[in-house]
Amino acid sequence: MEFSPLDAIVTGCAFAEATSAIGVLEAGREGKGKISTEMLCTLDNFIQALLFNERVFLTADVSADGNGFHPGPVNYGGGIAGRKLIEAAGIFSPLRLNLPDPEMLSRRIDGILQPVENRKAPWFIISCAYPAGGLTIRQEMLSVDAYIIEDAIDQAGVEKFKPVFPGEHLYLGLRRSRMPLPRITQTMSDLVALRLRAAIRTEMEKLNVFVSQGAPLVPELPPIYVSRILRDCATGSDFVPVLLQIRNSSAMRRFRAWMTKCAEQSRSPDLTERTKAANAWAKFTEFPLKQAIDPTEAGLSVLNVVIDTLKADVMGILGEVAGPIVNYFLSAPFLGLRQFSGKKVEPAKLDAFLTASFGDKFTRSEMNMISEHLKLPANLKDWAEVAAELTVDAGRIYPEMGPLARSYSMTMRDPAVLSEVLADFNERQAKSQRVISQDDPGR
Repeated sequence: MEFSPLDAIVTGCAFAEATSAIGVLEAGREGKGKISTEMLCTLDNFIQALLFNERVFLTADVSADGNGFHPGPVNYGGGIAGRKLIEAAGIFSPLRLNLPDPEMLSRRIDGILQPVENRKAPWFIISCAYPAGGLTIRQEMLSVDAYIIEDAIDQAGVEKFKPVFPGEHLYLGLRRSRMPLPRITQTMSDLVALRLRAAIRTEMEKLNVFVSQGAPLVPELPPIYVSRILRDCATGSDFVPVLLQIRNSSAMRRFRAWMTKCAEQSRSPDLTERTKAANAWAKFTEFPLKQAIDPTEAGLSVLNVVIDTLKADVMGILGEVAGPIVNYFLSAPFLGLRQFSGKKVEPAKLDAFLTASFGDKFTRSEMNMISEHLKLPANLKDWAEVAAELTVDAGRIYPEMGPLARSYSMTMRDPAVLSEVLADFNERQAKSQRVISQDDPGR
């Protein structure tokens, strides 16, 4: 199969998790579902892959029965109306399992997961420790997950595989640390999308300069795509229509065309063409993203730009194409920072930043967990630059959970985070009421 510069591969597991989160949002506050921090991050990464790539190929998911685990069908977790719209859009295509040499694939996975005997252990746990930040993430995965991911990488290349579920980010990091680093590590869509996240993170970091003096810790990386879409939704039920409206806008179409043109020129043997691509990328890295981070929110109308043709000179069109995208995505998250203006550290105000449109609430510690998940490197190049220790062991984190749970745990030793966790716990304890049994003699 031929893959284009802006093709992406997403696992069926990640697709099911992300669309399940969409289903919760569609149900609104009256719905019975709940979005975990991991689901929210999966959805945000999923939207990024959907917006900045032309085609998205889906691998199989994993099914379980009396014979163990095996590749299974991909399930859409949202509502029927949204599913029909997604199917009609024609964005997703199945990536069939190929497995031309299963034994060779098994030996490769043996090397990645050692000392785990993946042919005997159905589950494995990846541990990622950041010694400098006192952070440890433990993620449970299925051995079948590794086979599905590796087969997809064999078919399209490691740069096309987009880790969406946080466990997939950690698997990519483990893979990088145990296999020679290939020359191709990322696509143009990675460069552009991560540039937007980096702009947000840089500004958030500046706001935490006074944490040592008692100021509330601001999560460095909020879910910018989910929060942006929710601001343009009338109700959660229109999440998919708004998402597709953004993807199909003239601004996003032209931006993807610009990325494709730049990617094609970057691979040209003609030095003149390659120079154009290098200059275009240099200009984008210097693009004034900070101008978009202001109190004025840019609505959907900013994406309705009119450009007749994509110029051969990718530099000449950059301002016209990138400007609306940058303004749209980088304006909304910072409106929430007005919530932090109060003198008292009020959890309700912090919650409002991420959860005004959600059916459930996130505590401050959970908001920091979201930030840490979204900061996980998304490609081999970025993993190579991170000071992290990745190890793997057989087993499960919570054995009582269902066989496909893929549980995780996160430990933070940051004093600022720990103080907020304790504050949230004390507040909840103060509001709690003792449940007295009918047989309690002290009643």
